[in-house]
Amino acid sequence: PVLHPLHQAQHAQARAARAHGLSSMKDASFCAAPTSARRPRSTGFGGTRQCECCWKPMKARKGASSWDPYCKGCWRRWCDEKKAEFLDLPLEEPRRYRGRAARDFSGAKVHVLQIGMGTYGTFVEPTQYWLQILLEACSKDCSESLRGIGVDPVEETLGPLEQVLAQSQEKSEVSLLFGAAGETSGEQTVFCLKRGVRLRLRKVMEKHPSEYARVVVDMHLAYLENMSAIGGLHPDFKQNERKVKKSAGIDECLIEQRPVHIYTFEDILKMHNASGCEVLIIDAEGSDCAILRSMIQSCERGFFSWPQVIRFETRGSLYCSNGDGVCEEEEDVLFKLQQHHYLLVELWGDATLVHQPALSACHRLAAWADAYFMLRCYVCRWLKFVVIEDFVNVSCIFDGFGRGSR
Repeated sequence: PVLHPLHQAQHAQARAARAHGLSSMKDASFCAAPTSARRPRSTGFGGTRQCECCWKPMKARKGASSWDPYCKGCWRRWCDEKKAEFLDLPLEEPRRYRGRAARDFSGAKVHVLQIGMGTYGTFVEPTQYWLQILLEACSKDCSESLRGIGVDPVEETLGPLEQVLAQSQEKSEVSLLFGAAGETSGEQTVFCLKRGVRLRLRKVMEKHPSEYARVVVDMHLAYLENMSAIGGLHPDFKQNERKVKKSAGIDECLIEQRPVHIYTFEDILKMHNASGCEVLIIDAEGSDCAILRSMIQSCERGFFSWPQVIRFETRGSLYCSNGDGVCEEEEDVLFKLQQHHYLLVELWGDATLVHQPALSACHRLAAWADAYFMLRCYVCRWLKFVVIEDFVNVSCIFDGFGRGSR
């Protein structure tokens, strides 16, 4: 499964930008050159070498690491970009979740259910490009409000979103649930960043002479805000915590443990009196597969209709202990979804699947799939649209990813 050709170049630039620490795709064009195009570099002091970002020759600098691959100009540009993305954004004292944004959907199907809201992209404020694409798959028309449910185990995430909904001029049909999701209900522990530590350290770092250090501290604290995990630390938490401590010159533990209630997929929809969801978005930092198994069990028993579109994080190699970089749990879940007639249309850091019966019955959903995704043949590399007869109506399941591709 691959992206539509119209979006391939854009996503390739975005991946290159993320790999080089840039925040926007317009900055990726100059850093996406093949390695073979780079000239050999001299690493001795006084010699010249080539910046791996802008390719310009540069001299080794006193005080700079011998392995530093970037010139002063590119470091300056990176710092300015990250400063605008993180440090220049205003911060307030973390708001408490009041539980006011709770809805009864009277047996209707919600347009979107997002588990793991975070601060980078939510359906409440859909500023991210990928999120806007997913929301186009739901059946909402211009005359109705978006019906959605958001679930997150961190109060500091839901509090600001609750305030956004309260201040919105538009009629809202959004419910926010304070808790976590999993395969079984019960009580668990969430490992997260200490409350208010980002704002406190930002104030502490205001007088720090190095703008680079201020940017690095705030950037990694923003990452840590989105690394809350159930039952144990996120694999990247310690690494980012060490970077914060080193740049800020502190030795304070930034980790906090809090009790949280776990809801199953069935629990979440029943407590909101909803008959199902059209788009299911999951980013639960290691709990994605457990939530999907809970969804499969509920839909198999006929309690709810199957989601038309599913997107979940497929970075399970971070959580695997076998060291081969392959997460068997994710592969098993993908195979189970394919057995239940889901078609895999995209697989990178996240997987996107579309339900075949809905795709065949709904022209709107078929047009959406063809607009944003294409399939590539494993043998001849030929591109084909998603809505083709030999893909949508295939009855067998091939080995590997991409059910029905040839």
